Amino acid sequence: MATDSDPSANFRDRLSAIPKMGDVPAEELRNNEKPRVAKPIAPVARPHLNRDPEGIQRSRQARKPEGPPPERSAEPRSAPDFPPRRRRWPIVAVVLLGLVALVVAVPLLLASRTFGSIERVEVAQALSEPLPAGTNLLLIGTDSREGIDASTENSGAILSEGLAGSRTDTLIVLRLEDEGTKFLSLPRDLWLPIDGGDPQRINTAFTRGPEALVNTVQGELGIPISHFVEVDLSGFIELVDAVGGVEVTIPHPAFDRGSGLNLPTAGTVVLDSTQALAFVRSRFYTEIIDGVEVMDPTSDLGRVQRQQQFLRSLLLAASEERNPATINSMTTAIAEALVIDDGTSLTEALALANTLRSSTPESVTLPTSPTTTSGGAQVLTLNTESSGVLAEFGGG
Repeated sequence: MATDSDPSANFRDRLSAIPKMGDVPAEELRNNEKPRVAKPIAPVARPHLNRDPEGIQRSRQARKPEGPPPERSAEPRSAPDFPPRRRRWPIVAVVLLGLVALVVAVPLLLASRTFGSIERVEVAQALSEPLPAGTNLLLIGTDSREGIDASTENSGAILSEGLAGSRTDTLIVLRLEDEGTKFLSLPRDLWLPIDGGDPQRINTAFTRGPEALVNTVQGELGIPISHFVEVDLSGFIELVDAVGGVEVTIPHPAFDRGSGLNLPTAGTVVLDSTQALAFVRSRFYTEIIDGVEVMDPTSDLGRVQRQQQFLRSLLLAASEERNPATINSMTTAIAEALVIDDGTSLTEALALANTLRSSTPESVTLPTSPTTTSGGAQVLTLNTESSGVLAEFGGG
């Protein structure tokens, strides 16, 4: 039997002194000024329920209230003070679209400003409408010395000929198609009737103006020209400087005292603007093979191939550039270096630039045969294989 000093006995005595709920009058409970508030009971983990699916089901059924659910009040609820979230989306969309338009508009404004600063030449009336199969662009490099002074590196070779005015130093037809791009170099010694007149070298057509050159290419070669672009020597130098030099690969060391070319090392070399200009203008390209100086026997044809090689590398360097500062310098240099026809719009120019950036042009050689004129001049004329190549550019 438990003694008075037994703790368990004292505890049971205190429990027996607590009245049961049934023994307390209901009125006393209602009149109690300070009813007891039950403290929240922490949830008790029931790991056994995880092992007893039937126990889980019984527990869920026990929590379900008996009887029908309480009726909802028919009185309409007051509207919240703030708009629902689904109404905020149009506002967010307008803001986002405005930001996107701003981001897009800034480059377009810069492109429009740059495009507007490019010099134009009136030749649109001689150009042809772009064909569905492809668009042809006539790219010419002139030997104008305007803008080059004696302080320019290699100016001795550039200015030594002392030519006045402007003559075509490079003639290229660039074709842009959905399948890709390709370009055809026209040898400057190609012998053709000039603008419907007497036969002469094709590079002399430009001395009569860009329109005479366009008419000669379209009339005598059958190639429709939709755009015209001109680059002079000064602009060429600025353009190469803007891209930081152009890589070319040469099999042997080479030089040309006439153009100032000096490439003492074979392999892949980076041409700065001075050596790049000497490379594409070289007419006496000489290689050092096994210690022996060997001049290129193909003359103007070899020069055309080197120009095509350089142009591919230049376009590749421009298309791979991602530095915003360099791209800005390139854009400025291009605007200062080019002269374009008066019919090309900004939209067309952006489309042409996008096509050039997304593909590497394929080089196409125009088949010709060497001929001696009645005056004893060595020139090139079209042969029976020329028609197939001209057909690739919409001509023939």
